[in-house]
Amino acid sequence: MKQLGNLALVCANRNDILLQIYNGVATVHAGEGPDRETLTADWTDDTTVSKIIHELNFGKFQKNTASNHITNSGPSPAFTDIQKFIHEQIVKNNEDIQYWLRCENYIAEKFADEIAERNEKLEKLMTSEAIDENMITRLIETETDDELVVIYEDIYDEFFAA
Repeated sequence: MKQLGNLALVCANRNDILLQIYNGVATVHAGEGPDRETLTADWTDDTTVSKIIHELNFGKFQKNTASNHITNSGPSPAFTDIQKFIHEQIVKNNEDIQYWLRCENYIAEKFADEIAERNEKLEKLMTSEAIDENMITRLIETETDDELVVIYEDIYDEFFAA
């Protein structure tokens, strides 16, 4: 579905192209009169949508004159409301994704040292003989949650306390 917005932009700037999106299928009508052809793709099939875009830009249906190339003068009249809506939603989704990626990177950078230190301590705990038979016996024989809390606090104090 990532390529659907690109297809909408390509079609919107072409008077000889009609894009129809209905019931999960993107249909492109290219050409005029008896030469008109129809290209279809499931709107989530980025590979097929990309092939249609390539065909419109560089293949059988490419524009041949300089006046027909896409310009930066804004959308043509063929840029319908639904195409605008789809484009806006794709842009909005992209902005949301970028925002969350920035948040994730910030958190990873902010806590990288703490995470590395915690992982180092956990590795030390896993490879040490600090949990001796006495500690295992205490864990097995524990009858209440309160006793478990005390044992876990002992382990924590030994390995994670500053």
